[in-house]
Amino acid sequence: MSIIEMSTVAGEILSALERTKGTMRLAEFAHRPSCSRDVVLMALGWLYQEGLITVHPVIGDWLVRTRVGEGLKAPSRTEEVSCMV
Repeated sequence: MSIIEMSTVAGEILSALERTKGTMRLAEFAHRPSCSRDVVLMALGWLYQEGLITVHPVIGDWLVRTRVGEGLKAPSRTEEVSCMV
Protein backbone atom coordinates (compact mmCIF):
# COMPACT_ATOMS: atom_id res chain seq x y z
CA MET A 1 0.00 0.00 0.00
CA SER A 2 1.22 3.47 -0.82
CA ILE A 3 0.18 6.93 0.32
CA ILE A 4 -1.11 7.54 -3.21
CA GLU A 5 -3.41 4.53 -2.99
CA MET A 6 -4.68 5.60 0.43
CA SER A 7 -5.33 9.18 -0.68
CA THR A 8 -7.16 7.94 -3.79
CA VAL A 9 -9.41 5.78 -1.62
CA ALA A 10 -9.97 8.73 0.74
CA GLY A 11 -11.10 10.80 -2.24
CA GLU A 12 -13.45 8.02 -3.34
CA ILE A 13 -14.90 7.88 0.18
CA LEU A 14 -15.53 11.64 0.23
CA SER A 15 -17.15 11.44 -3.22
CA ALA A 16 -19.38 8.57 -2.09
CA LEU A 17 -20.37 10.51 1.03
CA GLU A 18 -21.31 13.52 -1.11
CA ARG A 19 -23.54 11.31 -3.29
CA THR A 20 -25.32 9.85 -0.24
CA LYS A 21 -25.91 13.16 1.53
CA GLY A 22 -23.05 12.61 3.97
CA THR A 23 -23.83 9.23 5.59
CA MET A 24 -22.76 5.67 4.71
CA ARG A 25 -21.96 2.42 6.49
CA LEU A 26 -18.40 1.10 6.60
CA ALA A 27 -19.53 -2.15 4.96
CA GLU A 28 -20.43 -0.19 1.81
CA PHE A 29 -16.81 0.95 1.46
CA ALA A 30 -15.06 -2.22 2.58
CA HIS A 31 -16.72 -4.58 0.07
CA ARG A 32 -15.31 -2.89 -3.02
CA PRO A 33 -13.10 -5.21 -5.04
CA SER A 34 -10.74 -2.39 -6.08
CA CYS A 35 -9.15 -2.01 -2.63
CA SER A 36 -8.62 -3.95 0.56
CA ARG A 37 -10.38 -3.34 3.86
CA ASP A 38 -7.05 -2.26 5.37
CA VAL A 39 -6.68 0.55 2.83
CA VAL A 40 -10.26 1.68 3.50
CA LEU A 41 -9.60 1.74 7.26
CA MET A 42 -6.36 3.69 6.78
CA ALA A 43 -8.14 6.21 4.56
CA LEU A 44 -10.98 6.57 7.08
CA GLY A 45 -8.45 7.11 9.86
CA TRP A 46 -6.76 9.81 7.84
CA LEU A 47 -10.07 11.56 7.07
CA TYR A 48 -11.03 11.34 10.74
CA GLN A 49 -7.70 12.78 11.84
CA GLU A 50 -8.15 15.67 9.41
CA GLY A 51 -11.58 16.38 10.93
CA LEU A 52 -13.56 15.64 7.78
CA ILE A 53 -15.61 12.67 9.03
CA THR A 54 -17.03 11.13 12.17
CA VAL A 55 -17.39 7.41 12.83
CA HIS A 56 -20.17 6.01 15.03
CA PRO A 57 -20.84 2.38 16.05
CA VAL A 58 -24.11 0.82 14.96
CA ILE A 59 -25.27 -2.77 15.34
CA GLY A 60 -22.87 -4.95 13.36
CA ASP A 61 -21.19 -2.06 11.53
CA TRP A 62 -19.87 1.52 11.72
CA LEU A 63 -21.63 4.64 10.42
CA VAL A 64 -19.43 7.17 8.62
CA ARG A 65 -20.62 10.80 8.36
CA THR A 66 -19.13 13.99 6.99
CA ARG A 67 -18.40 16.69 9.57
CA VAL A 68 -18.39 19.63 7.18
CA GLY A 69 -22.12 19.10 6.54
CA GLU A 70 -22.79 19.50 10.26
CA GLY A 71 -21.55 23.07 10.13
CA LEU A 72 -18.11 22.28 11.52
CA LYS A 73 -15.17 23.90 9.82
CA ALA A 74 -12.62 21.55 8.33
CA PRO A 75 -9.07 22.42 9.39
CA SER A 76 -7.07 24.31 6.81
CA ARG A 77 -3.40 23.79 6.10
CA THR A 78 -2.64 27.52 6.26
CA GLU A 79 -3.87 27.71 9.85
CA GLU A 80 -1.66 24.80 10.86
CA VAL A 81 1.38 26.26 9.13
CA SER A 82 0.91 29.73 10.60
CA CYS A 83 0.82 28.21 14.10
CA MET A 84 4.18 26.52 13.51
CA VAL A 85 6.01 29.65 12.35
